[in-house]
Amino acid sequence: MPHTLSIFPDLLSFSLLGITLLRLTLGTLLIARGNALRATDKKFGYGFLVAGILLFIGLWTQPVALVATLLLAFQIKKLSGAERALAIVLAILSFSFLVVGPGVLAIDLPL
Repeated sequence: MPHTLSIFPDLLSFSLLGITLLRLTLGTLLIARGNALRATDKKFGYGFLVAGILLFIGLWTQPVALVATLLLAFQIKKLSGAERALAIVLAILSFSFLVVGPGVLAIDLPL
């Protein structure tokens, strides 16, 4: 067994599950954001809603993550305070799915 500095090295084999939980969380937050925005800004509202649903089920994760990142980047300009901070965190999280992929339990999981 290789020497690592990790306290729980056996848990590292579940890293794809952690990515999946982050994807499900991001999808849920984007769905909630889309529902809240549908009344005031239909384009952003429906964009976030569709992106959240697709991320939640894991379909076209990387392109949808790029679209969600761009939507959040355009919205960050309009926001301030805690809403802006949350949008920045969501944009960074969304952008990370371009690199790490969808995790497990996704329709577009690479084989």
